[in-house]
Amino acid sequence: MGRPLALVVTGGNTNDCSQFTTLAVSGVGRASLYRHFSGKDDLVAAVLQRRDENWRAWLEARVEAHGGGPLAVFDALAEGAEDDGFRGCAFIDAMAETGEPDSEAHRLAADHKRKVTAYVHGLLVKVGPPGRRTGRRVRVAHGRDDRHRDARAQR
Repeated sequence: MGRPLALVVTGGNTNDCSQFTTLAVSGVGRASLYRHFSGKDDLVAAVLQRRDENWRAWLEARVEAHGGGPLAVFDALAEGAEDDGFRGCAFIDAMAETGEPDSEAHRLAADHKRKVTAYVHGLLVKVGPPGRRTGRRVRVAHGRDDRHRDARAQR
């Protein structure tokens, strides 16, 4: 059930993900679906959790295949973006689509971004001492520079 549901939930806008589409794509019955998930939010959370585990394992493997250094992250990301199944970042989409910073989907997406940032930071530390701006550069490269968002929110 994981792959078809991931396609439904993360292959497009989760707001357009109806119960009927989910049932049709997954091939499971309504009772079976609700035995595992009490609603759409639980389904999206489960998909994001699995996507996080799989995507970070993929990233680490592809970075290693491209030499293992920090610049290999860009090679891995470019490779992933060229894949026919690439539909953008499920985590950024989840954050944007929920519009609720306190939601479970938003929390899981933010946690994913923190884990990826920590992984890239670790690669940078291996090649030299971290500078004062290393963490910020990682966040900017990964589309997560909270400093600017927080400054905009204070205006």
